[in-house]
Amino acid sequence: MRLGLRSFALFLILLLGLSACPAQTSDKSSKASEQIQSKALKDLNLYGQDLLEKTPVYLGPQAKNPALRLAGNRLSCISCHLNGGKDSKAMGFMGISQRYPRYRALENRKITLRERINSCFERSLNAKPLADESRELKALESYIRQISQSTAPTETLAELQLPPLKLLTRAAHPKAGEKLYQYHCSACHGKSGEGQLKNNATPDQGYVFPPLWGQDSYGQGSNLNRLTLAARYIKANMPLGRPLLSAEEAYDIAAFINSHERPQLKQAEKDFPDRSKKPADVPYPPFADQQSSERHRFGPFTDLKAPL
Repeated sequence: MRLGLRSFALFLILLLGLSACPAQTSDKSSKASEQIQSKALKDLNLYGQDLLEKTPVYLGPQAKNPALRLAGNRLSCISCHLNGGKDSKAMGFMGISQRYPRYRALENRKITLRERINSCFERSLNAKPLADESRELKALESYIRQISQSTAPTETLAELQLPPLKLLTRAAHPKAGEKLYQYHCSACHGKSGEGQLKNNATPDQGYVFPPLWGQDSYGQGSNLNRLTLAARYIKANMPLGRPLLSAEEAYDIAAFINSHERPQLKQAEKDFPDRSKKPADVPYPPFADQQSSERHRFGPFTDLKAPL
């Protein structure tokens, strides 16, 4: 009888030991899966950073993969989003992802973060949209979420990560801006706004300093084609590394830059379906009021009913 009890006890111990084995295997599998997922996310973020910094190489008119030749110019995302989107004075990404999906007047509906990324890609880089489930769009979204969530958002710069700037009570002067541009800006961006390529022998590598007008510049639908936003950007960041311009100088330079030709937006008339929500400095028609395109391009905006 004692032998039987001992055998039964031994049997139970063995049974319990065997039942514990799958749990250990499961724990190891779970850790391995987490490591694989972590590496995949890291790789995706790194690819997103590469796309941001070397946009024309991957997505430009002469990209190695013909299927990804989507951009219509050779700008990089960091041409505007300085320091990889980490600069809170240059349309940075801090706190951005937490605000999507959100309503935007441009479409007059809620949009997702991916839609917002594609909108910037299309309107600033004159591009065809990235496929919604493409690795490229997922990588850009993942990188932006990483920056957005790892850096505390700055409350005073909540919308476009641009310091505010008081409106002028006069129209901005392109002619005054031209003189200021040649003095402060032309050394980097060129006398004719042509920018500086990284390598003249391989132009598809993109720019060190981006062009500010012409077919390789940001498009008509870009935020920087709006006087108030361009002036805020210039005032906060230019000349690069030593911003020193007054508000009036920033407005006049912005007026000069945006008085030039740039790629036109297809179906611009579809922007802002609710015309009453169209910002006053969007310089192309149709408008909610009877003011001229010039008034909407150069201001003054202080007495216009349209929002800013």
